[in-house]
Amino acid sequence: MITVDVKRIGTHDLPLPQYATTGAAGFDITCAALFPIMVAPGRTVKVPCGFAYSIPTGYYGEVLGRSGLALQGIHAHVGTIDADYTGEVAAIVINNSPESFVVTYGSRIAQMLIKKVEKVELMQVAELAETERGSNGFGSTGTTVIKKPVVGGYVRYI
Repeated sequence: MITVDVKRIGTHDLPLPQYATTGAAGFDITCAALFPIMVAPGRTVKVPCGFAYSIPTGYYGEVLGRSGLALQGIHAHVGTIDADYTGEVAAIVINNSPESFVVTYGSRIAQMLIKKVEKVELMQVAELAETERGSNGFGSTGTTVIKKPVVGGYVRYI
């Protein structure tokens, strides 16, 4: 286990971020804004989370959404918190639902995982090694069909 120093930013009284369960991969980060933040449909907002972290060299923080909010169309954009960044962490919240969503003080809006970084050396080459897939990209390995019942049959989602 590694230790990450945490600094409170601002005058809020939020508790330190914590893991919701013993098996949780990430700890919850909450809204530290002292006023409600409305996120209109189709809009993106920056939500201050009230803490800064000193992540050890060789690790980074990854801000991710929460599944319960995602089911409602509210997503936290994936964010990378580098080890040398010591400013306040914020969540970038996107409203993909048809209704406005209000983020309130203390609401769990995202989660952060601390992950190990494996540095790589990038080397320019004239050609890449041949693979079975090659340069075939999006959809080249097949499509996923999710069957949902609708009146008169099924809808195909790709």
